[in-house]
Amino acid sequence: MAMIPALAPGVDAGLVLPAADLVRARDRFASRGVVVLGPPALSAAVFGSLAAETPRQRTQSGWELDGTSRSGFVGQLTVRAELGPAARALLAAGSTIAALRAITGEHLRPSWAASCMTYYEQPGQFLGEHTDKQDACRYAMLVYVRVAHSGAARGQGTALHVRLPAPESRTLAITAAANRVVILYGSRLPHWRPPLMPGEAVSLLAGCFALADGLPVAALRQAAEGGLVETPRPG
Repeated sequence: MAMIPALAPGVDAGLVLPAADLVRARDRFASRGVVVLGPPALSAAVFGSLAAETPRQRTQSGWELDGTSRSGFVGQLTVRAELGPAARALLAAGSTIAALRAITGEHLRPSWAASCMTYYEQPGQFLGEHTDKQDACRYAMLVYVRVAHSGAARGQGTALHVRLPAPESRTLAITAAANRVVILYGSRLPHWRPPLMPGEAVSLLAGCFALADGLPVAALRQAAEGGLVETPRPG
């Protein structure tokens, strides 16, 4: 069994952005409620660890989620899996929390029960239009790990569609790419993924963040090791 590469001592496990990039991301997020970073958004070491554990999480803890016929649930056909150590370290890293605070203007914490690995693997898999739950997933941080495009489909099924607020009031299609990060005000902006086309595939880390409400740093560290139990995953 292949080993997941460990980060070298002193390597930051989170989202590290230069000051100028943070300013641009903050301004874009303030006007749109969504900002796209990269690729590459993560360091090669951090992305490599996440990419190595993503297929293993699919094998060890993946389950199919069919919300097409469940009343009160988001319509979707996806495969989800539990977070691995690299994903948890990325979401809980001090650099990630600091970057999100600079971009959103709010002090956040990872919402573990609402976060997961997500896989779109077969034609027709999709995610219906929805907004995330305010208390469990105020903001989303989506990290694309593996993306396969089909020449005929031209990325039609791999894009994330976001309905932008006024004054733009239009739909933004964000192209998926490996090591691209999307910060989304998902509890306010409707978003969805159209059905996957033949030859396409997307694997991503869907990280949810809630208001920290004064949660101490020690608790964030405990959460990174799976120590916090929260409300069930939405939808």
